Amino acid sequence: MKLSIRQNSGHEGLRSYTTERKVVKDLFETGTTTFLQEEFIYQEYLARLVKINILIAKEKDINDSLNHSRYTSPLYEGLENDRFIKEPYTVKINRIREYQENIVNYINCRR
Repeated sequence: MKLSIRQNSGHEGLRSYTTERKVVKDLFETGTTTFLQEEFIYQEYLARLVKINILIAKEKDINDSLNHSRYTSPLYEGLENDRFIKEPYTVKINRIREYQENIVNYINCRR
C-alpha cells in the first residue's frame, strides 16, 4: 500500500513531537517534569489520538510510523492496549483522558 502525502506528513509530525520531547528531556534532566516537557507530552498525546480518531472515522487500518499495519479495521483488536490509549494521561487536561476512554468505548461497542 502506497502512502499518500497526507498520511506520510502525519507520521512525520508525530515523529517530530517524539523527537522534540526527547530533546527537551535531555536538556532539562532535573528529576521533575518541566512545563516545556509537559507541553510536548500533551501535544504528542493529542496528535496521536486525533490521528487514531480520524483513521477510525474513515474505517482505515491504523499503521505505525513505518506504515506497518498495527490495528486492523473494523475491530482494531489490541488498540485498547496501545500505550497512548491504555496509560491514563492525567498531567494537564482531562480532555486527553476523555479521548482515550471514547476510543476504547467505541472499539468495544464494535466487537
